[in-house]
Amino acid sequence: MICEVYDDIFDARYLHEFFDDFVSVQGYNITNVANRKTQPYGNTGSHRLLGKQIFARGNVNDIEDIDLDGYIKCMRMYNMIERVIGESLYLQNISVNIQPCGIDGTVHIDSHHDDEFTILVMTNPEWKKEWGPASFQLLEKYENDAPVIEEHEYVPGKVLLIPSMHPHRGIAPTKPYIYRSSVIFRVTPNFARYCP
Repeated sequence: MICEVYDDIFDARYLHEFFDDFVSVQGYNITNVANRKTQPYGNTGSHRLLGKQIFARGNVNDIEDIDLDGYIKCMRMYNMIERVIGESLYLQNISVNIQPCGIDGTVHIDSHHDDEFTILVMTNPEWKKEWGPASFQLLEKYENDAPVIEEHEYVPGKVLLIPSMHPHRGIAPTKPYIYRSSVIFRVTPNFARYCP
């Protein structure tokens, strides 16, 4: 298996509070650009997502973007995940992604560094089978028609630890007016890479 999977980290009450207080009230837009290629605004990339960047680090001393309220709420979740994983990780980025019915993600990678990982948290506090699979897929290669080699069903609170260089995508719900939400933490265990 490519992903490490962590279930049952969060209380149901915590997921409801997080969703109600954070995910459902943020100002999301389609300017959340994946695989940013241009500087300094990052307007060009592989695709746009409905979501929001909460925190982005340029280097060890440079915070490029921060939504302080969102950062504080996400860090509580991140600290719980770190305790379960049992390792202190260097945080690069936090973002929130929202997928409405019928808007499947395109295949992408989160980093070109082989020592970076993506922690994906499925943040909807409840999920019904009739809303569709809304799964998370890892593909054999970086092509939209590449074979799926691993798939994880959307389960409230499920946490996936994924090598950021591995091609992946999120599959949207199939029921109208239902949204799939996730919080993404991009991390590396190799802090030394960022030190002079």
